[in-house]
Amino acid sequence: RFVQGRSVAAVLQPPGRVQTMSELMAKDFDNDLRALEEECEVQVTQSDTALWLAGRTDEIVAQARWTVCEMLQFYMPEDFLLLEGLNKDGLTKLVQDAELRRLA
Repeated sequence: RFVQGRSVAAVLQPPGRVQTMSELMAKDFDNDLRALEEECEVQVTQSDTALWLAGRTDEIVAQARWTVCEMLQFYMPEDFLLLEGLNKDGLTKLVQDAELRRLA
């Protein structure tokens, strides 16, 4: 997607999950995000439910988004999981799963 002429993407999180990191972990995570911003020339903005990425091209933003997903799995392995190749039916089943919704 494009916002104000820039490519954007989001990494969703359960409300406030990243914000529950310990002070030391949060500092390391923030340093890693700043390094990613510099290396990939993207901007990362954290909100209560997502980490938003903005950059010049879809390719750059997609690469940075992938890296953020890997970082979240490293820093909080019990809280983040990346599901790849999910088709529409699979996504519908996840949305309808009451136990999964209860985790958020």
